[in-house]
Amino acid sequence: MKKRLFAILLAVCMCFGMTTTAFAAQSDLTATIDNPDIMPIVDSGIMPIDGTETWSSTTRHDFNPFVLWGHNRTPVKTIGVTGHLVTFIEFDTQSDYIERKVLMQIEDADTLEVLAQKMTPLCFQLWGTGPDLDVKKGQRIRIDFWLYDMDGNYDSEGKLTITYGYQIETK
Repeated sequence: MKKRLFAILLAVCMCFGMTTTAFAAQSDLTATIDNPDIMPIVDSGIMPIDGTETWSSTTRHDFNPFVLWGHNRTPVKTIGVTGHLVTFIEFDTQSDYIERKVLMQIEDADTLEVLAQKMTPLCFQLWGTGPDLDVKKGQRIRIDFWLYDMDGNYDSEGKLTITYGYQIETK
């Protein structure tokens, strides 16, 4: 009996010991889909977000939806072309906490200075533009998302499913 118990315990330990670490993933541009209710959006594949990510799309590029729980900061994005960066944000109307506002900030990744920000209108609106600004090739930015209640108070406990995207208009 002891041998059988020991063999089972050893097998379980070996199973847990052979697992690998899974890294977070983010979308990669693969195909464009026309959605008549909002705007053309991008359907995405998966690519790892660990490492360098370069933004250089001159057409709208959306990332996979994520659940915003109070605050979220993206990994660093390196700008690949000089131009005017326009961001987009969409809300999942099935979300439990739809009566919220989202503050979207673009900050310099090196100095943490806020370069542009925009508070969305009421989240009953399905989509809208986020902050926009002129960017230069090689510039490093991060995006911060902050969730607020309808009275303008930060809501660390609330949640909202959102999708964001960008486009760089070259001159």
